[in-house]
Amino acid sequence: MERVDFETQNGKEIEAAATAPDLHVPRASCILEKSPDPCTLVILGASGDLTARKVIPALFSLHRNGGLPRPCRVVGCARTQLNDETFRDRMKEALAASGGWDEGKWDDFSGQLHYRTLDYENLSDFRELSEYLETLDKAHGTGGNRIFYFAVPPNLYPSIATMLGRAGLAAGSREGKGWSRIVVEKPFGRDLESAMELDRTLHEYFSEHQIFRIDHYLAKETVQNILMFRFANAIFEPIWNRRYVRPTSTPIACLTKNPRYTALSDPFPSGTSRSFWSWASMVPAVSAESGCRPTGTNPGSTSGP
Repeated sequence: MERVDFETQNGKEIEAAATAPDLHVPRASCILEKSPDPCTLVILGASGDLTARKVIPALFSLHRNGGLPRPCRVVGCARTQLNDETFRDRMKEALAASGGWDEGKWDDFSGQLHYRTLDYENLSDFRELSEYLETLDKAHGTGGNRIFYFAVPPNLYPSIATMLGRAGLAAGSREGKGWSRIVVEKPFGRDLESAMELDRTLHEYFSEHQIFRIDHYLAKETVQNILMFRFANAIFEPIWNRRYVRPTSTPIACLTKNPRYTALSDPFPSGTSRSFWSWASMVPAVSAESGCRPTGTNPGSTSGP
């Protein structure tokens, strides 16, 4: 997905996000048994199109349905000069355009939104971000738990991961408490060689269990078909859930003819988790100790609940 900064949109309204078909999945079936850990979600590239059209509407939907951790803070970071209020105003416009607006829930949600101007090549900015996150931890009780979402062009993935590591943000809080995880958007490299190089760069500071690779559309129809098959059959519906199904595994090569993803079946060692999450489940998944966590499987597989 192409990232577009707000200032490059020439004043045009943000297009509404595409609406997926309603599969009529009971909401209770998607709720984790254990509440997600408190955490701070840091969105790198928060002034861009992806954040406005996809990320914030999905987070707001989770908030409306009680799916976000409590407490939870969302910190947007980008080069664009904004402050908390202007960032909130722009996210409000995005939500109105997406069709997911709820006036009654906005005030509580907007109070969780913050913004920091950040140069992706400037280490001092990342160190200041680290100090700011420590302040939020103390003020709101988020426990030093951080999720860093890469909503930026792919060429920035390596530098951002390196800066996070050098600033000490790959290891949670400075007090040694909490956890730190990164979410890397597609595409994961241009080919096999670049995918392997990016993987090596991410692992300089982050362990495999900290890295979540996300693709919104890979195997989307396959997963929808599985869901439909489950809820349309009285025999399978009661038992096809997290209580009785530990992992599901689908070879990537069977899902696409795109060499970019087929190539990813080779470069990662045994035990690597290949996880592609929708935003409707990603935040609870990466912030909860139990539930939809990636499980180490054979290379070239997707793992899930």
